[in-house]
Amino acid sequence: MITSRHTTRLLRAHPALDDFIQYIEQTYVGDNALFPPAVWNVFGRGSDNRTNNRVEAFHHRWNTGVERRHPSLWVFIRRLKDEQRRLETQCGIAERGDPAPQQRRKWRRLDERLQRLRRQYRRGVRTLDAYWEAVQYCMVQFE
Repeated sequence: MITSRHTTRLLRAHPALDDFIQYIEQTYVGDNALFPPAVWNVFGRGSDNRTNNRVEAFHHRWNTGVERRHPSLWVFIRRLKDEQRRLETQCGIAERGDPAPQQRRKWRRLDERLQRLRRQYRRGVRTLDAYWEAVQYCMVQFE
């Protein structure tokens, strides 16, 4: 729902902007969105999704490309187009069957250790306290 006076003025000046806002709401943020926040928002997810590196990488790329806190509509649209080109390139790579870039050894080892600890906890080999302590130890070791 649009409540900002600034946005309301923009909509009066550029009525086509309303179509774009409706698209965002219907696709990403509305109650019946095609890709609701539960799909793309990683906040509050369980330990099976222990990282949101891809989301953080996207935000880093986005913020680096935009370079300002409140970009103009034109900068925002240009950034969307840049991201679309990047995604099309990645889709082409995947369609060709090129192998995915290999994860760094350090992060593969950390992931293996955390999975082993999770299995031990689920089998009852470790208590919750022991599991949590071991996870903390692993994280400190890999900083």
